[in-house]
Amino acid sequence: MTSSTRPVPLAAVMALLPQTQCRLCGFDGCRPYAETLLAGGTDINRCPPGGDVTRLALAALLGREAHAWEGERRPAPRVLVAIDPRACIGCARCLPACPVDAIVGAPGLLHAVVATECTGCLLCLAPCPVDCFAIHTHKDPPHGPWPDRSQEEARRARLRAYRKSRRARAPQRRSSVHADRERKRREIREALEQARRERGWQGPTRDRRIARGE
Repeated sequence: MTSSTRPVPLAAVMALLPQTQCRLCGFDGCRPYAETLLAGGTDINRCPPGGDVTRLALAALLGREAHAWEGERRPAPRVLVAIDPRACIGCARCLPACPVDAIVGAPGLLHAVVATECTGCLLCLAPCPVDCFAIHTHKDPPHGPWPDRSQEEARRARLRAYRKSRRARAPQRRSSVHADRERKRREIREALEQARRERGWQGPTRDRRIARGE
């Protein structure tokens, strides 16, 4: 009796999810989906990347019925994305869209996808203004608890997603040292210009020492 009423820990539910952070479940990531599952606010058949392995495992863990897949939310082959270097314009719009920071690059520079970290969520496609992403089927052999993912891949994706969300919640840090120096120089220049205008100063003058008695 006690075992049936013992609450299921969140970590146990998270361990059954592939951590793709793809939002195909209708939530903003695997953790919100897991929390809602524990609260009884959603069904267990909402994780296509997990497939039937995850669906059945969640049903067993939570003691609920393993409802069949509905509508377009069905398992599909895993995919990876790559950036066409000839089309990328370095707009950096894909960087915040990637939930696991699998895209590297900087504004104005060529971007690239780290294949070993890409979860195939496809969230980077919509923000791209030039459609420079190509979609490829994942060619690795099946392994691990999911049809094409390993526990190590899921662990890395979960940690990367957690770190990115923590950075997003943290207060904005001070800009870089270079930017901070430029800001101070700009403020000094503006203050000098204001002082010069108020005093009617028209141009540079030679520095002169103040004689004794002045």
